[in-house]
Amino acid sequence: PLKIQFCTWATDRTDIPSCRGFHTNVALNRSSPLALSSFLTERPKLKRIFQQLIAGLITLIVLFVVFGLFLLCGLDHIVEQLELKTYDFRAQSTWWGQRKHSPSSDILILQFDDLSFKLLNEEYGEWPWPRDVHADMIGFLNRAGAKMLLYDIMFVAHQRGNKEADAKLGQAFHQADNVYLSLNLDNDLAESRALGKDLTPQDIELLKPLSIEIRSELEKTTNSALKLQPDLNGGFFFDNEHMTFNHFRAILPELMSKKRNIAIINHGSDPDGISRGNPLFFRFQYQPFVKSSNLPIRKVGDGWQDQLGRKTDANGYLFARSSHLPALPQKDGTYVDQNPQSPRRVDPDGYLLDSYGHYIYERENNLSTLYFPYLGLKAVLDLKFPGRTPALTITRNGYLKFPGYSIPLRPNGDFLVNWYNVDIKKEEYRRAVKELRSARKKTLAQIQVLTRDLEKATTQQAKQDTQKQLEMRQNELKQIDHFLPLFEKELEGAENIPQPYRTISAWKVIRAMKKEQARLPLDKDDIKLKEQLKNKIVFIGATAVAAYDVKNTPVYATMPGVQLQANLFDNLYQNKGYIRSLRPGTNLLILVLICLFAAACVFRLRSAWAGMLTVANIAILYVVISLLLFHQMQIWINTAMPLTALVITTTITFMVKYALRDRDYEKTYALATTDSMTGLYNHRFFQEHMRRSIEQSNRFKHKFSLILIDIDFFKKFNDTYGHQAGDEVLRHVARKLKKTVRTVDVVARYGGEEMAIILDRTNEEEALAVAHKVVKAVAEEAYPIAEGVSKHVTISCGVATYPTHGDDVSQLIEFADAGLYRAKENGRNQVGAQYDSPDKETGESKAPADHHH
Repeated sequence: PLKIQFCTWATDRTDIPSCRGFHTNVALNRSSPLALSSFLTERPKLKRIFQQLIAGLITLIVLFVVFGLFLLCGLDHIVEQLELKTYDFRAQSTWWGQRKHSPSSDILILQFDDLSFKLLNEEYGEWPWPRDVHADMIGFLNRAGAKMLLYDIMFVAHQRGNKEADAKLGQAFHQADNVYLSLNLDNDLAESRALGKDLTPQDIELLKPLSIEIRSELEKTTNSALKLQPDLNGGFFFDNEHMTFNHFRAILPELMSKKRNIAIINHGSDPDGISRGNPLFFRFQYQPFVKSSNLPIRKVGDGWQDQLGRKTDANGYLFARSSHLPALPQKDGTYVDQNPQSPRRVDPDGYLLDSYGHYIYERENNLSTLYFPYLGLKAVLDLKFPGRTPALTITRNGYLKFPGYSIPLRPNGDFLVNWYNVDIKKEEYRRAVKELRSARKKTLAQIQVLTRDLEKATTQQAKQDTQKQLEMRQNELKQIDHFLPLFEKELEGAENIPQPYRTISAWKVIRAMKKEQARLPLDKDDIKLKEQLKNKIVFIGATAVAAYDVKNTPVYATMPGVQLQANLFDNLYQNKGYIRSLRPGTNLLILVLICLFAAACVFRLRSAWAGMLTVANIAILYVVISLLLFHQMQIWINTAMPLTALVITTTITFMVKYALRDRDYEKTYALATTDSMTGLYNHRFFQEHMRRSIEQSNRFKHKFSLILIDIDFFKKFNDTYGHQAGDEVLRHVARKLKKTVRTVDVVARYGGEEMAIILDRTNEEEALAVAHKVVKAVAEEAYPIAEGVSKHVTISCGVATYPTHGDDVSQLIEFADAGLYRAKENGRNQVGAQYDSPDKETGESKAPADHHH
């Protein structure tokens, strides 16, 4: 695969660099790892890029595994909860320009607060008060010029002994076209049936006029980002428990009939119980009732029958009849059918009855659907489209569209509320303090000018006029200095409770209303109250702690429901500043890009501190961008998951980077310490290890030994069979030496055909035994050194032991080399004879010991 052709160019020219030395022509087979390695080796920059790509690929693979385990363990739900908390932080923050979309001044809240309850409970009794109070209030508010009245109060069931008051409320409601009442849907159908309060055809007839037309373009295949479920009409609807119902909490019949100004106030929340938004519309599902086709009906006894004699109600809706007849009389005077599995109660004619003796209606097998608008949406539709309700369309990308409106929805169908996290009273204090400080500065400047004019005045009249103006300005300054600290104190002590709309206590309205009823003159406060109500959209609800429905929102944990209603309506009323949440695919793309960028930075930067600082800056910059996008462009991008992924990616990248660096270090270290021909340690490592062995021997008081080896007749192998055969001999001997000694022993190439073995913790006798073993192991096997040629190879050895035969490296090598020389002289293929250690007194050595093999 790798063909390298060397062509020598002989030339005397020195001015042509390309004509010096060798010219290399490389033909590469790119499928070969060796070819690719050689190709990259010649191109260092390309090699570095290739290594980074491989490292990035490894990082991605590990990331996929980690995130797979992350999802498998359900930790993504924890991150989702954190993401919701980051939304709350963004909604609560006010220093990023949230006032770009300020609350509308057209909205006012009429609140039944704690003070109203305290003052009026003695007059009207405990809450809820008689309904004629609300009827009178409706008349007063409309006479004051209120534009719309939206009730966040449910008028359910008749109050005992107050039917006249209830009727008065119904009359007031029907006479005023600008009054909106609230209805609540639920899923209590089974419980209601158990109490004998099933839905009736009359209930559906009352609900139908309140419904609106909603067309859905949702398709499961194109909306994987949306949480959908099949719809009864053949399309899809949002999979949200707060949006689909089968029952409703009825309000007074006088209010339900003849009017369409009734809308839903159901409350939605996220899994953690916080309402970051609310559905704008709701789905009501029911089984249609069967109406007789054989009309007219006729009264028979206490009931009604159609022309075929089937029992109906007064409106012609059929009652269900058992198919297991005839009816069987019971001892208690009741009847049951002959259902073998579970006999059911029937009348004598076989018509089904519930446990309370009520007739059960005949119903169709399929379900029908009605759609109802939220109170705020209903009011906006009537304001923008008086006299008609346009068709609403849910687009494929999850927007609610109708003329002039395109409202983004969350994947579950909720509408994200842009919370106006301001307190109008605090804003007024802040504005007053700012104006007073400016006025004080201006007044001081005027006082200084008038003081100079007084000194320069030449006539008595000029002095008097200037003195008079100066006193006026000084009095103004005293008033400013009196009120400014008071407003500053109020500003510091103002509670951080969002109240973006002006409020009026109900007791003030009732006081002015009673004065009008008694034809008493109104005071300044009453007149001011009526001026505040003029052309206002008034939300009416309870804010007293004991009476209101607590809503947990991102900006305030105990927000009254009426304020939530007003805030949501205001979003739609102004038709701007909608919060949009990015689709999961877009958030995922952002997450991947951030992780890849962070990983690339970590790989490129050599310093670990620089890498960590860069990643920290990326995280901070991303958080700042997410805040700016939220407050300036109303875009909610995920923060918790990208930051979590950034931490995981950075950790894994550092691990991969330093694992690769360790591998490169080990590779470089191996290249620096080993001999490329034999794979043994090189001469430099041999010298370093010898010095280290001496240090350890001195420290721990033990011996070590050195075996110096030379291949016998090596030059003859080279001359006879060529240098390649000599190289094979070196490699074979090196492998045999490494197999023969222990793994803790060091085998090195000393130089040429000479090799060395350093035996750790080995004395003279043990070293000689090892040397004999090595000589025997090498000689007993024939090695293939050329094609069809195998030869026996022998070696000669010399042995030295520290500290017996020397005090440093050179002395040990000299002693071992002397033994090697004696082995050569004595016929090779043996261990050289050793002299004993020199006598320290005489300096002479004893006769050599005989160690011939």
